[in-house]
Amino acid sequence: MPRTDSLSLFKALANPTRLRLLNLLADEPACVEELASALDLAPSTVSHHLKTLTRAGMVEARRVQYY
Repeated sequence: MPRTDSLSLFKALANPTRLRLLNLLADEPACVEELASALDLAPSTVSHHLKTLTRAGMVEARRVQYY
C-alpha cells in the first residue's frame, strides 16, 4: 500500500466517531440522517466523517432516491 493510502487509512481510523460509524455500517447500509440520529450528531458532521472514510476506501456511497 502506498504511503498516502496508508496515511488516509490511519487518519480515518484515528477518530472514535468514524470507528462508531464503521460499526454501524458493518451491520447494514444507512443514510446520513439515520446515522446522525443513532450517534446524536448533526447530519453535516456525519457527512464530513463519511467523506473521510470514503477517501480512505473504507465505505462507498450510493444514491437511493433523494438520499
